[in-house]
Amino acid sequence: MSTTKKTPAKSKEKKTPGTVIVEKYRPQMNKLTDAERQEKKMPGTVMAAKIRARANKLTDSEREALMGDAMRIIYGSEGDAVRAHRR
Repeated sequence: MSTTKKTPAKSKEKKTPGTVIVEKYRPQMNKLTDAERQEKKMPGTVMAAKIRARANKLTDSEREALMGDAMRIIYGSEGDAVRAHRR
């Protein structure tokens, strides 16, 4: 068994503009260092990381209080639970 690699034959079809752009920039994208990848974090990712770090420090009672507030906001109830079918 030989270990030589075959190179793909070049296609004679006309390339679309999108293909040309991808072929132009893909080598640059693949050569990013880890530090360069971390610099390009989106604002939402940064915000989520900060919120997650804060949430990890909550006590159980704080978590329960926040969950109760969230349920009141979602379901809009301030009073006692009401059954769906009254008799």
